[in-house]
Amino acid sequence: MRKTVLTSIILATLSCNKAEKSPIIQNSPSSLAVKIELPNTPENVVRAWEEAINKNQYAFARMISFGPELEFVNALEESNSIEQAQDMRSDILNLKCVEESNETATCTCTIKYEDGAAAFKYFLVRNNGQWLINDVVPDENKGRVNQKPNRVVQ
Repeated sequence: MRKTVLTSIILATLSCNKAEKSPIIQNSPSSLAVKIELPNTPENVVRAWEEAINKNQYAFARMISFGPELEFVNALEESNSIEQAQDMRSDILNLKCVEESNETATCTCTIKYEDGAAAFKYFLVRNNGQWLINDVVPDENKGRVNQKPNRVVQ
């Protein structure tokens, strides 16, 4: 009997988790619609994304992520749920963005951390009118800046 109850609770929890991640919005009298204002310039998206990652706000980071960076955010959340992640303090320095086309942009900046700094390039895409972080890579053109912990999640 205990196993049946425990199994039912686990299945109900998993079902709820899947429903929360579903992109389908159901319109019913009991559902509450929430409108979230997303930043929508490349500069503001980069700033908001970095802040969300640093504060472990993965649901928000996912909303402004696309492709490889969406996978990165999901992997980061998974790895942080295993070990307690603490908020990270960082400051964005010298943020410069260039729109290559109406649908793509590249931003470069240096991020200053408590223990050093690192230069990154952010590649953004516009999807349905919203700028999204598509990829983040170390900026090799800036040379080595006091190394920051690696962004790769294993």
